Amino acid sequence: MKTVNVDEAAMEYCKYNGLCDKSWEDAFKAGVAFAQRWIPVEEELPAKKGKSIFSNLVIAKINSLCEEPYVLTCYDYKDDRWNYSIYEVTHWRKIELK
Repeated sequence: MKTVNVDEAAMEYCKYNGLCDKSWEDAFKAGVAFAQRWIPVEEELPAKKGKSIFSNLVIAKINSLCEEPYVLTCYDYKDDRWNYSIYEVTHWRKIELK
């Protein structure tokens, strides 16, 4: 998978679509920032997965002294807690599976 920084991707997007205007480049960058946003748990919890008591699987930031302060988890709406996490979850992001 080719790694491209946001500035390069915005330029490629604008050139590809013939939209070489600064406002289009800024809009692209804003979309990237929104897609990469970590959602605070105080603001919102992940949605339930259909009729299940669990949310979809998400990546979560945790309060931990570990080198890798992230876990894969889901929210358990029945028990009102994060599943498989012994740490305090502070933020979460959707995992886009394609």
